[in-house]
Amino acid sequence: MRDLLLSLHIIGVAAWLGANFTQIFASNRLTKGNDAVALAWHQTSLALGRTYYNVAGALITVTGILLVFEGDWEWSSAFISIGFATVIIGGLVGFLFFIPTSEQAIEAIEKADTTQATLMSQRSLVGAIGDTALVVLTIFAMVGKWGV
Repeated sequence: MRDLLLSLHIIGVAAWLGANFTQIFASNRLTKGNDAVALAWHQTSLALGRTYYNVAGALITVTGILLVFEGDWEWSSAFISIGFATVIIGGLVGFLFFIPTSEQAIEAIEKADTTQATLMSQRSLVGAIGDTALVVLTIFAMVGKWGV
């Protein structure tokens, strides 16, 4: 059971981190120049924020909880607290930052407000870099089993 849970946990993290790296890599290429492409990109980012990341986060959370029950770890271990904090922060940042930023970018593109659209694209990119740094830090904490 542990191997299945750990595999699903890693798949959830890979989904989250992979989407982040894709957003970091593709954002500048897709948001400059062609408004139709930029609009499609921000609509996709919005869909990722509303659905995709929620599924990944739920998978990570459920498997993480079950792994603690299955394993020899304590709930008080730093790496477990860091993991839960990251999922909570990620969910809040998605809801309070990424979704509104995508909505504002879409609105700006539809109104032909290139200044606001560019600002929202840049803001989203910086947020993705920050979110990715948090996920990477959490991976190091998990692999190193910090606080055990």
